Amino acid sequence: MDSDKQKDKIAKELEKLELEVQLANEQKAVANNSKASAKNMNLSSVEQNDAIVKNDFQLFSGIFLFLIGIIMLFEHVKVGTGALAFLGLGAGGFGFVILPLLVGLGWIFYNPKNKIAWGVLALSLIIIFFSVLSSLIMFFPTMSLLSTLTMLIPLVFGIVLMLKGIGGPKVLSQNISQNISQITNNNSKK
Repeated sequence: MDSDKQKDKIAKELEKLELEVQLANEQKAVANNSKASAKNMNLSSVEQNDAIVKNDFQLFSGIFLFLIGIIMLFEHVKVGTGALAFLGLGAGGFGFVILPLLVGLGWIFYNPKNKIAWGVLALSLIIIFFSVLSSLIMFFPTMSLLSTLTMLIPLVFGIVLMLKGIGGPKVLSQNISQNISQITNNNSKK
């Protein structure tokens, strides 16, 4: 009887060991699959990163050329003053534009909590700003084609080098799509 019990005990131990070995083999297979998938993921990310090359030299030289082009462009633009054509006042006075400003200031001095007074003041300041801005007249003097190209080529090459420096059109489109998806996710959460 003792031998039968020992045989049963040994059989149970063997079954237990077989189950443990089978479990260990399954875990090993899962680990190998996850390592292989991680390798594949690393290879695909390396392949993607190889296609996208960011270059600081191109970025900063692009910024430099862009600024040179802007400076050359602004150097050739001539600015003069017009006579308040925005409000149709001609060469006449500036008084009609300042009148709402004075009314708003007086109203605020009388009652500082009045929102309409603050609105009149803000509106008059906006009108004054845009009337001064619109009275400026910008024009290009007559230039030769060579001068125009010399002015615009650094501008264009600067823009292209900046785009290449940040990784090219792929990175730009990826960044735009990521920003759009973040915006839509934020809007959907609200």
